[in-house]
Order: sequence, then structure tokens, then C-alpha cells
Amino acid sequence: MKRILYFTALLAALSVFACNRTPLQRPDTVPLVKTLSADTTLMLAAPDAKGCIAIIGRASDVDSLSLRFTTIDTLDNIDGRKVPDALFDFAGESFLAIHDSSGSDLSEEAAREHTVYLASRLIRERPELQPKLYVLASEGVTPFDLDTLYKMAGFRIDIVTPEDGDIVLATAARLRQNNLYTHRISLPELEYVSE
Repeated sequence: MKRILYFTALLAALSVFACNRTPLQRPDTVPLVKTLSADTTLMLAAPDAKGCIAIIGRASDVDSLSLRFTTIDTLDNIDGRKVPDALFDFAGESFLAIHDSSGSDLSEEAAREHTVYLASRLIRERPELQPKLYVLASEGVTPFDLDTLYKMAGFRIDIVTPEDGDIVLATAARLRQNNLYTHRISLPELEYVSE
């Protein structure tokens, strides 16, 4: 009987301790996200298979990642098995490589805001290239703000970062899972844009 009482008291103490923990706080979004979400001229749309894959980051990071995306062949293009099929994994996809020339001396908040600025500028200036997926090529930039902007507009869009492991394979898998893969047989198209 003492064991049961002891065990019950221990469980009660642990549950009280668990209830007193404060949940991890997510960073508040940068002010630009709130401004853009209230701006009706910013035309965010639901991700579509015809959209581009936008790669944003420092020029060297974007260039090396773009090269990997457009030349890799490690997956079967029909069912996604990890077997090369002599066809580029992103055959038929359109990439937009956006060079961020702001430099690495920005504060964390300024870097987050600048990433959102680059994405929103792309949407404003090239609405026909509405991204279906964002790749944040440079280390240390979080997808939180861009994701929040799309959620405020009522859409969900995938955003991958270098911390996602093998980013190229992860991106191919996400496109297939979300039915955003084109399955067109043509060379990947790559366009570079500098700010």
C-alpha cells in the first residue's frame, strides 16, 4: 500500500512540475510581415505545379545550390525511389535564383526582414512566377517569417533550409508529396535575379 501511495505522490508531483513549465516561445514575426499581410496589392497565391522554385540567399550559396538542383540525378522521376534514371530529378521545373546582396553584417531581425522583402518583391514584380516552394540557401535564415506571411494570406507553402539535411532530395520529396511536381520531360530551367 505504501508503494502505491508513494507512486501516486510521485506522479502528482511530476504532473505539477510539467504544468508549471512555460512553453517555448516562437519568435515574433518581423514588422514587414504584418505590413505586407495588410497590403491588398500583394498577390499571394496557393502553390501550384506551374510555379517556380525560388532559391534565395547569398550569391555563392544560391549558385552552388542551383547547380546541384539542376544537375542531380539520384531519384526515379516517376515514383521517387532512390535510383538514378538518366533524367535530372527536377526535369521540367523552373528555378529562380535570387541573389541577396545585403551582406552578412545584418542583424538577425534585419536578415529575416530582408528575406521577406526579396520574396515579396519577386511576387510583386513577377506574378507569373508565383513560387510553389522556397529554398533559403544561406545558413541562419529562418523560414518562420515567410511561412507566417503565407499563413496570414490563408495558404501553406513549403520552405526548406540548408539545415534540412540533404536539401535537394528533401525538396524533391516535398514536391511529390504535395502534388507540385510537374512530371514534364524537359531540362530544368534556371533564371538568375540580382536585387
